[in-house]
Amino acid sequence: MYMVLSQLTCRDRIRDIATCLNAMPNSLHHFGFSQHVDRPTLADTNEQRDWRTWKDLAKILTSKAKPLYWG
Repeated sequence: MYMVLSQLTCRDRIRDIATCLNAMPNSLHHFGFSQHVDRPTLADTNEQRDWRTWKDLAKILTSKAKPLYWG
């Protein structure tokens, strides 16, 4: 879920994502975190995550967004 947030807020670095998440401490539980988010934690999680999940999600979102921008 934090990867979706990073896309929506135009964050492309793990440090930026952690800063953005930690700026909303009362909402962290919505993203699956129970406490303050450290950059190394995000980096470790990102290494273990299967990239194909995000590929499939990107295809779906791109197909929905294309008509909005290119008619």
